[in-house]
Amino acid sequence: MSVQPDTSASSSSMNAAILGATGAVGKPLLQVLLESPRYAAVHAFLRRPSGVQHAKLHEHIVDFDVLLEQGAEGEEARKFHVGAQDVYITLGTTRAQAGSAAAFTKIDRDYVVAGARAAFDASKREQSRVLYCSAQLASSSASFLYPQSKGETEEALASIGYREAFLCRPGFLANADRGGKKRPIETAYGFFTRHASRFSDSMEIDTTRLARAMVLAAERGVAGLKAEGLGGEVHASFKYRNPATLQAEDASKRDQPVDTIVLDNATLLRMTKSA
Repeated sequence: MSVQPDTSASSSSMNAAILGATGAVGKPLLQVLLESPRYAAVHAFLRRPSGVQHAKLHEHIVDFDVLLEQGAEGEEARKFHVGAQDVYITLGTTRAQAGSAAAFTKIDRDYVVAGARAAFDASKREQSRVLYCSAQLASSSASFLYPQSKGETEEALASIGYREAFLCRPGFLANADRGGKKRPIETAYGFFTRHASRFSDSMEIDTTRLARAMVLAAERGVAGLKAEGLGGEVHASFKYRNPATLQAEDASKRDQPVDTIVLDNATLLRMTKSA
């Protein structure tokens, strides 16, 4: 089964925001967003210019450390007030790139949550969506740093107030453009997943295909995907997490419902089989 683009509704007033537009998933996602008739404008929040030129693209240079210091009400957060209904997040790093566990967590979790909080427009809550490129095995209770960070980030994003939260958990990112930087272990694992993917749809996904799936998810919405038998529920251990403090909260006390859906690698592939 594939999900076809929805062209029935007018999209002239829709705006998208993207955090992480220069990364391995962000680069192809930015191109898909710019080509999509769904959006009149695409706002990219970056630490440095992307070099991309397009009439629909609006770039905003952000100091994420200042954003963290000032909080959601600070001057840096106002850069995110662009009225975006759909907020795409592909921002992330690795511990090796960050240099330490603390630096990794700050970039991979704290920058992401701070940016998503700043971009949330409460006046458009009923039309608001956050779409996050997470990772397989993401869980806040994981023993390892990487999946734990992704899990905590998922929980915080689902707690900000967005009406819908899409948690995309791809496998190995095939054909990823990492700026010419490819580690030997990554090359070896890619060789393994390429061959293993003949027998399993959980192993890998092309980054452009992943980007298309994320935009298709926004077009269909949580209810539309579930009606087509796509996506899954979060695990029973999933916690709602205060996005300001990242502390777990009692979900029963939440007064704003959020529709959360998990899109694993197999689902992402099914959505884009012929798209």
